[in-house]
Amino acid sequence: MWYQIEQHTSGNVAAYVYSKNGVEWVQPQLGLVEYAGTSRNNVLRHVDRFGKRPLRGSIYLIVDP
Repeated sequence: MWYQIEQHTSGNVAAYVYSKNGVEWVQPQLGLVEYAGTSRNNVLRHVDRFGKRPLRGSIYLIVDP
């Protein structure tokens, strides 16, 4: 699941979690973006302060049946 973490100062971030059963969720340490002083997190990228447009590139939801 992709989701957005709202920040009121420097824009929002998109993050990723996964689950095998929809109840227990895992936040993998992706190491892609520094957030809250560390890159040991599940953050994919920063998005603008309105949460509408990515700053660089795009984020897409892909369904893999």
